[in-house]
Amino acid sequence: ALVTIERSGVLESQVVEFTGSSETIEIPVTAAHIPNIFVGVVIVKGVDETNPFPATRVGYVKLAVDTAEKELSIDVQPSSEVVRPGDTVTYTLTVRDVDGNPVAGAETSLALVDKAVLMLAGNYGAEQKLVDIFYYQRPLGVNTGALLVINKDRVSQQLAEGGKGGGGGGGDGGPEVREDLADTAYWRADAVSDANGVIEFSVALPDNLTTWTLTAKAVTPDTRVGEATHEIVATKEVQVRPILPRFFTAGDRAVIGGMVLNGSTEEIEGGVFTFDISGAAVESGAPEQEFAPKLPGDYVQFYYPITVDAAAASVVVTMTAVSGDLADGIRMEIPVVRYQTPETVGTSGVVPATGVTEAIYVPDSATDDGELRVTLDPSLGAGLLAGLDYLQHYPYECNEQTVSRFLPNLFTVRALRELNIDDPALEQMLTYQLGIGVQQLISRQNPDGGWGYWPQQESTPFITAYVLWGLNSADALGYPVSIDNRNRAADYLISQFQAPADATSPWQLNEMAFVHYVLADMGRGDAGRMSTLYAVRERLSIYAQAFLAMALHAMDATDPRVRTLMDDLAGAANLTAAGASWHEAQIDFANLGSDTRTTAIVLAAFVQIRPDAPLLPNGVRWLMSARTAGRWSTTQENAWSIIALTDWMKVTGELEADYDWQATLNDAALDSGSFDSTNLMDSTTLRTAITELLRDQANYLRISRDNDSGQLYYTTYLTYNLDALAVAPVDRGIVVERRFALDGGLVHRAAVGDVISVTVSIVAPTDLYHVMVETPIAAGTEPVDPNLSAVTPDFYYGPPELKPVNAGAGGWAGWTPSFTDYRDDKVTLFATYLPAGAYEYTFLVRASLPGEFRVLPVHAEMMYFPEVWGRSGGALFTVTE
Repeated sequence: ALVTIERSGVLESQVVEFTGSSETIEIPVTAAHIPNIFVGVVIVKGVDETNPFPATRVGYVKLAVDTAEKELSIDVQPSSEVVRPGDTVTYTLTVRDVDGNPVAGAETSLALVDKAVLMLAGNYGAEQKLVDIFYYQRPLGVNTGALLVINKDRVSQQLAEGGKGGGGGGGDGGPEVREDLADTAYWRADAVSDANGVIEFSVALPDNLTTWTLTAKAVTPDTRVGEATHEIVATKEVQVRPILPRFFTAGDRAVIGGMVLNGSTEEIEGGVFTFDISGAAVESGAPEQEFAPKLPGDYVQFYYPITVDAAAASVVVTMTAVSGDLADGIRMEIPVVRYQTPETVGTSGVVPATGVTEAIYVPDSATDDGELRVTLDPSLGAGLLAGLDYLQHYPYECNEQTVSRFLPNLFTVRALRELNIDDPALEQMLTYQLGIGVQQLISRQNPDGGWGYWPQQESTPFITAYVLWGLNSADALGYPVSIDNRNRAADYLISQFQAPADATSPWQLNEMAFVHYVLADMGRGDAGRMSTLYAVRERLSIYAQAFLAMALHAMDATDPRVRTLMDDLAGAANLTAAGASWHEAQIDFANLGSDTRTTAIVLAAFVQIRPDAPLLPNGVRWLMSARTAGRWSTTQENAWSIIALTDWMKVTGELEADYDWQATLNDAALDSGSFDSTNLMDSTTLRTAITELLRDQANYLRISRDNDSGQLYYTTYLTYNLDALAVAPVDRGIVVERRFALDGGLVHRAAVGDVISVTVSIVAPTDLYHVMVETPIAAGTEPVDPNLSAVTPDFYYGPPELKPVNAGAGGWAGWTPSFTDYRDDKVTLFATYLPAGAYEYTFLVRASLPGEFRVLPVHAEMMYFPEVWGRSGGALFTVTE
């Protein structure tokens, strides 16, 4: 018989043959340097040439490890236990083994964090010991397989192998004003102990009045581990504590102020409190007020009713307190949000030698704090920067959006490198994005090797393939990503394949095409399975045919099926005066489809396979004209458009320009300039305040150039704002309505401390995919986030709820909300799939600050098809004392 021992967590096995009814087998297993190997799986298979399926027995053995010998201790000594905000503290750490001997070469992570953040995160001080995390007994796991499947996969693999594969400080002699406030004071992941086991570092503390917690976690090359925490207190004798909201909405009226606290152990004499504000008008209250002497722990509060300026971008509040020789001060900037209409007011295009004219109308309802922005780009490289900026600052971070944030940047850097163009700022941003994005994605990888749209969501082949493609692309460009994580993802994708004939929906076939493309790009393509998908290519969407063509081309560039697919794509082009584009008969919402995305993917296929195709320049022109305000509508459209256009730029060397340009607005000179080889990657932006535009007639923008040497791309974008209370509800495929309730009754006011339920009614006339519902809250309230640790045992109100209003919501039983995102100014619901029907979404907020607050409208949309959207009206909510 054969005995195989597979060691848990290690890609290694040992096989031993034996005969006889009873035999002792000794197989050495070294566990000293490898964590997590406490179970050895033993598979005993009988050898019988007459039986193709021999008897098999499975058991396991536990490998004993003395965890005491694996634990390190870390002694932490700060230069001071009690400090002041802004002080520099030096830490000395000594790493020792179980016998107390110094340990050299221990790699240690160091994090100095505000204790309040750790308390809110939950389980602070009660985490599992690091040695127990590394060394624990794993359960037995058994994998089964069928020989026919294994043989079929090996045949497919053989076919594949034949192809190609700001700091605080005093000012003007007054009290020191604290304004450098941060949650994290220091972070380093790779501090290494010296020959004496010592690590020393210094840190300048932010201006917080708080307890700072240092967490140190160490690991040695032979996998000994340990951790330690240490706290220091940053305090002052006289302390100014702000009483402020996290944000304002333009036009809000609120009561804000500050507290003066005696933080010492002795009585302080009386003093003076001063208050200064910009971006808002104070309705009453003297800027300077006296306070009486205070005993230790006593405090006095000062309040000021204010009205936020409608045009302010932020409100800056400065408060100081002086008591004899003691003083403190704080300055905080509070953002002001305002309603910005989601309707797009903009246009893009290419300026011909004869020039171009755009007519711009300002809506009657627009406020006076908007602007007209005109951007001129002399090359594709410059024209893509706005799309890169949009992806970089996209406010949410599902797995798709995380990849889309760095993937186009990756392709842009690659193209510029191949064109011998240096862009240090772009490469620095790419390194930063990859550092965060790759770490985030690896931490979110599911046990099956795949990813879902959101953390801890069930894996899906499409998102797994997209993440894997991003990780493979990063690794190929010199940013290493673990091959183990990538192989696990590829194994998951391979396990999800099904026969195309068994697919019940076109989106499943489209998903298969993308998976084939990613696996072929990784060198793990399956020629046999591609053949079965090619046989049903008429059922594929246009973009999926492009993916299949690129996959087959990666396997074998001479494959005649590639020619057939590319001919079909050329025949499907929609040729108009605006250029060449591709439009789907039915949009594949499940896989984030849109016509702009399809056009970009088809262009990518032509650039890779037929870069000399005559329709390519027209496709590029259409795609550049499809931008709004310099970018495309969704993260997917931006990502694929930038990828296709950078590849085109690389192939054509589209970096030529030598002309003068002029721009006029209503026949008055707006600006002029020149583009040539010295500024090809630079964009020019022209701004005009909305107050300078005509309100009762069209404004004519004229852009001209003196010759046709090179390209000149332009975008115009009119930004204007509306008062929240003047916004009317809109239905563009989603109906949303909001209401507030307290003690079972509808309200528009509450007292400080009340917990109010916010309910959003959602009506979906048709099935919706990748829905986002943003629900702004009043500035005088705080969302009750159940993900945070409870302050007291009874402080728990449960998570947000989403439920159908009627039993006719088809598919409800199989659907759950994907993710809920809590922000300072809103709570956002995400749903990967929402069947047609009516729903109610409810979450809780707590009233925290008195005032009369404008509440922005609820906005709902399909994230990857924003033409389907809806909004509620604005609201006014009052919080009383």
